[in-house]
Amino acid sequence: MDQNTEKICQKLQYDDFLYATLYSTFKKIPLYSAYKFDPKCSGTSPSGWHVEPQLISLGEPDYMILEKDLKDKKDQLKKTQAISSDYELTGYDRGHLYPNSFQCGEDRKATFTLTNAAPMDACFNRIHWKLWEGYLQSFFKDSQKSVKKEATVYIVTEHQRRQMSKDAQNSFLAVQDIISSDTDMPSGKRPKIAELNAILNYDSSSDLFTSAEKLKEDFNTACVLTAAKKRRTSDKQKREVSVESVECQLVPEKSVDGKTAADGSPCNRFENNGYKCTCFTQEGKSKSCCSTPCLYQDKLKGYYCYSGKTQIQCSPQYSLITVNGKRCRDDHPCATYDKDYYWCFIDSKSWEYCSPPLWGSRAKDGKSCRSNYACAKYDKSNPWCYTDDKNWDYCCTSDDFFSAVNYKTCKPNHPCGYHGKAYLWCNTTDGSWNYCCKEFKI
Repeated sequence: MDQNTEKICQKLQYDDFLYATLYSTFKKIPLYSAYKFDPKCSGTSPSGWHVEPQLISLGEPDYMILEKDLKDKKDQLKKTQAISSDYELTGYDRGHLYPNSFQCGEDRKATFTLTNAAPMDACFNRIHWKLWEGYLQSFFKDSQKSVKKEATVYIVTEHQRRQMSKDAQNSFLAVQDIISSDTDMPSGKRPKIAELNAILNYDSSSDLFTSAEKLKEDFNTACVLTAAKKRRTSDKQKREVSVESVECQLVPEKSVDGKTAADGSPCNRFENNGYKCTCFTQEGKSKSCCSTPCLYQDKLKGYYCYSGKTQIQCSPQYSLITVNGKRCRDDHPCATYDKDYYWCFIDSKSWEYCSPPLWGSRAKDGKSCRSNYACAKYDKSNPWCYTDDKNWDYCCTSDDFFSAVNYKTCKPNHPCGYHGKAYLWCNTTDGSWNYCCKEFKI
């Protein structure tokens, strides 16, 4: 099961809870919606689409709001949920898991939320899915009549297709889609992708890490960073812009095959008894290893996997270059290796720091950290980063409006802002205050 999920009790602003959804904030689709069948309802009616502000942060409302009324929060919304523009020019409809024809009156509007919608082929949604909804309505109504007494029908609609988004439409996921949707071939005989080999280019490290998570889940393949180009100057704007190009190479994922411990250390052998995965290193140490892929957990703001039945922190397989641009040894990629920072050997004796695999880090002046020098302690006592070739500043390891410097967290009711000062700050959860980080705008 997707580890980045949120349980949503779906409701309108002035209404009771109507149904439940388990939503993947990583894949940006509902995994399932659970609801009750009302035999009195029939027909369909269009409505405006809603979004869930509660997926932005704990301080937001716990009810759905029309997407058009939250245009000013579009960038925040799309970090954890799909928005209507994701469907534009794709050929996919926003398909209801909880059909709007199964709900009556004003409450029918609550089914028109993007957290209850999954990408559906337009023809399938408007013809086949609509016919199935009608068939189910007739079946349940006839079944209730046959028992000659009132009965409550509970329904769970599950979504099993992979995420559809513009970033996800690459050739590898397309190949998997073609294979998995081949209805002429028995499911047990469909081919499986054994190995992928390629060098991929991305506009930013954030795009790379997003795609790399899918590759780990879908193909048991990692994409390790092999090059990061510096920011370039826009000819039109005559200034530096936050656009970078990164390159990664596909390699077999080692975190789940017993070759490495959770911290990246090589294993001589490993044991997995179902309750715990143990790696025995070349130095004779025993360390925890992963039974599931090492994936980023948005709630925990870090990388985690399951060692048997226990969730543990892990070091993802993500890079072969150091902060100084040198190449790591092929047998010693960037990882933590029993430390609280990322590093690697570049030869038999020398080592260097690696930039940590952060999805977004900013300096306290709001400027983005360089992707090849993301926020970390490195050789200082507090986290810092370079924002360009020469300038550095103290920083936050996330740009979610609630991250402060020195690994502190802003209070839910006091997000990062100026709050009457000339600098960004917030009240922190440890009862103090600190500098914080959010997007810098000119």
